[in-house]
Amino acid sequence: MVTLPPDDHLKEHMSHFRPGPQVLNDFSSGFFLISAPHVCGGSDSPSLVVVVPSVVYHWEIRAAIRATWGSPARGKLWPGHTHRLSVKLVFVFGVTDKNGSRDLREESQRYGDIVQGDFHDNYRNLSIKTAAALQWSDTHCPGAKHVLKVDEDTFVNIPLLMEVLDYMTSLKLKFVLGHRHSSVRPRVARAGRWAVDHALYK
Repeated sequence: MVTLPPDDHLKEHMSHFRPGPQVLNDFSSGFFLISAPHVCGGSDSPSLVVVVPSVVYHWEIRAAIRATWGSPARGKLWPGHTHRLSVKLVFVFGVTDKNGSRDLREESQRYGDIVQGDFHDNYRNLSIKTAAALQWSDTHCPGAKHVLKVDEDTFVNIPLLMEVLDYMTSLKLKFVLGHRHSSVRPRVARAGRWAVDHALYK
């Protein structure tokens, strides 16, 4: 277990991080409008499930991911490797408009890797999109050893990542990998794209 150093700022604002009285985002039955049910179907549980939050009109980016670093999820061999990697890949969306939802249904029928949750897909709801991605992984790929949430403008060296994950797993620890910000006060923007209202965070 990791013990975080004392943080006076965090202590002072702890009420913002405690669960509230009501459920704000209900991921119950019917939340997923498109659920990619066959991604983790079958008897084999994948070593890695990759969830990529995406935007409806970024179809060229999704095509590039499927053709390059995401191709092992489609049964392709990674260049220079002779064995298939146990990887699954989905793209996660909320709801934009009727045309966008129709396009996603068509893309889902073609590739089977589209997940759409019943929430408004905008920048402010990125936390809901991330939570939906984790909920989908837990529900539809419960036997997966690892889950990677990665932005669509990223290139992932899948074999190298799996080596790291295998090593970490061999240590018999539960872990979360990522960049750790320590001894840093959160910057709170009050204007523009990243604006946080005072009512949400004082």
